[in-house]
Amino acid sequence: MWINYEHSDLIRLFGSVPDLTAPEEVQEYMYVAEDERGVKLVFCFSTFGKTCNISLSYDGSEDSVLFETALKNVEYFRTEGEYWEYLRIHQTRAEKDYIIHFRPNLFISHE
Repeated sequence: MWINYEHSDLIRLFGSVPDLTAPEEVQEYMYVAEDERGVKLVFCFSTFGKTCNISLSYDGSEDSVLFETALKNVEYFRTEGEYWEYLRIHQTRAEKDYIIHFRPNLFISHE
């Protein structure tokens, strides 16, 4: 199995195509977003590995990490909101999902 998501939805949400972090057939991708406050999101995932890494930092430096997590058994990503404001990340058998909020500013919640 693999992570269920719409590639075009992520491109619209992040405003760019992803960087490949491995050969294309491995299907490991990285997206980056930054808000007007200088908060930077790095979102990496492996489609076949069903893993996802999320890092939120200020100014993009390792010394200023605000939040970081590695998720396993990711079942799906889904964009939500009238104007593509959120990305919901669901893990198999998890009671709560991680939500990446893009607008008005970048932040992460666990609901």
